[in-house]
Amino acid sequence: RGSGRSAADLVMLDDIARVLSEADRAARIVRNLLTFARRQTSERTRTDLAAGYYRNGQLAVALDEARRATAMDPNYAEAYGLLGLIYMDMNEKNNAEENFQRALKLDPTNSELNNNYGYFLCHTGRERESIEYFNQAIRDPLYRTPARANQNAGSCLMKIKDYAAAERYLRRSFELDAGMAVPKFLLSRLYLATNQVEKATFYYNVLAKS
Repeated sequence: RGSGRSAADLVMLDDIARVLSEADRAARIVRNLLTFARRQTSERTRTDLAAGYYRNGQLAVALDEARRATAMDPNYAEAYGLLGLIYMDMNEKNNAEENFQRALKLDPTNSELNNNYGYFLCHTGRERESIEYFNQAIRDPLYRTPARANQNAGSCLMKIKDYAAAERYLRRSFELDAGMAVPKFLLSRLYLATNQVEKATFYYNVLAKS
C-alpha cells in the first residue's frame, strides 16, 4: 500500500479540525461572558456599597465608591444616577445635573432615575420641568414605587401653588399606598390652604391614626 491517507481519512480529519475550532470559539465566548458577568457584579457591588454609605449620610465615602463604579464601567447608568443624588446632597448642583443627565442618556426609561432627576429639578427651582420626569416614572407599569413618584409630583406642584394638579397626584399616591404618611400630611395642608376644612380634617385624622 501507499503511505497517503484515504479520502475518508482526510474528511474525518477535516471534521475533527472543524469541531476543535468550534469548541475553541465556544470557549472564548464563555470566557468573555464570564468576564462581563464578573465586571457587572463588581460594578453593582460598588454601587450598592456606595448606596449604603449614601443612606447612612457618609457622602465622601459614597462618592468615592460610586466614582469607582463608573471607572469600572463608564456606561453604568445606576452609578451615575447615584452620583447625581450624592452631589445634590453636597449642594454641588452642576455636578449633580451632569451626572443625572449622563445616567438618563444611558438609560432614559429607567423609572428610578426619572423620579430622582424630577426630585432634583423640583428642588432647584424647575418645578414645572420636573413633572415630565415624574410622569415618565409613573407611566412605567413595572415601577415598584409609583406612589412615591406621585407624592413627589404633588409636593412639587404645591410649592408653586398649583393645588388642583397637586391634589390629583397626592390623592393617587394615597390610593396606591395608604400607609404612606407624607401624602396624607400634604393633602391635609392642601385642603387647609384651599379652605376645605372638612377634607383637611379627614386627612389629618387618618394621619393621626396611622
